[in-house]
This record gives sequence, C-alpha cells and structure tokens, in this order.
Amino acid sequence: MYFVGDDGTQYIETRVDRALGASLDLDVFRTMLAGFLVQPAPRRALVLGLGGGALPNYLHARVPALELDAVDIDPEVVRLAQAYFGVPQGDPRYRVHVADARLFLARAPADVRWDMIILDAYRGVQIPRHLRTVEFHAAVRARLSPSGVMVANLHNRTPTYASNRETAAAVYPTCSGFRSEAGNPT
Repeated sequence: MYFVGDDGTQYIETRVDRALGASLDLDVFRTMLAGFLVQPAPRRALVLGLGGGALPNYLHARVPALELDAVDIDPEVVRLAQAYFGVPQGDPRYRVHVADARLFLARAPADVRWDMIILDAYRGVQIPRHLRTVEFHAAVRARLSPSGVMVANLHNRTPTYASNRETAAAVYPTCSGFRSEAGNPT
C-alpha cells in the first residue's frame, strides 16, 4: 500500500510478503516490537494508524489473548486493509474504528485503559500536528494501564524528529529509543 504526498512522492505505507504469511516485512514494525521489552504481556492494545494493518495483524496472530483496537481516520484505508491485507471484519478481539486518533481517545469510555498504545499515524513521513502535542501525549498517557507502554514510530530524517522526542520526554516518565535494522530510530 502506497500513500502519495501532496508533491506526488509515493511512500510505502504497508508491505506484506504473502509468501511469509503474518511476518513483518518492514523493519520499522519489527523495531516497534521493542515495546514488549517494557510490557511483555499486554492484554489490551490500541494501534493509532491502521494503514494496511501489518503490525496489528501480526499481534493478532501471535498474541492469542490480546484484545486489539485499531484506529484509522480514513475509511478508504480501512476498506483497502480489509480487502487486500487481511484485516478481519467482525472479529471481537480485533476491532477496527474509523476515527481521528485524538478524538477516539477523547470519546472512549473513561474506564478503558490499554496496556500498549502504538502510535503509527502518518501523512507521508510526518505525524499530523495534532498528534504531536503535549496535550495529545497526555491523553495517551491517561489511557495507559498502570504498567502500560506507548510505542511511537518516529522517522529520524524528518525535521520534527527532535521536537517529537522532546514532546514525548515531557510527558512520559521514561523514554527509550531503538534503531531499526536500517538504522532509523523508533
């Protein structure tokens, strides 16, 4: 699945190797599994930014008891993910929501907490501005269980990388960075 930027640049959103089934073909998704070092046994996970569903599909296949919510703002992205990338419909353990990530968090029932919240919502190579603020990260932190972890996909080659890291560090008590196989931090 490719996304096309305003300037016509194509960005790989999701890539799946059908010969390898539920593997993670892009190194950034494999790197995001580092969240399991902090929270090795999540019962509930929230993925903000479905795209083609590679990471949530992987988690759904490999963590049998995991309750998974995935959110994407674009109904066409959700349709394509379900039609071509194996994102299930009607699975009670894998719920897909069409919504803005920030509004989804604000509207979720007050008692709902997730053990792992994965931020992977992009427009091209940029995280939308309203998902990069201290207020947004405070809303994410408020929705984490006491032992919960937030995992963010950050591209170190973007102009906002340093400020994105600083914003996260202002909200979360502990921040760790991991480099992908290609050398890009997450």
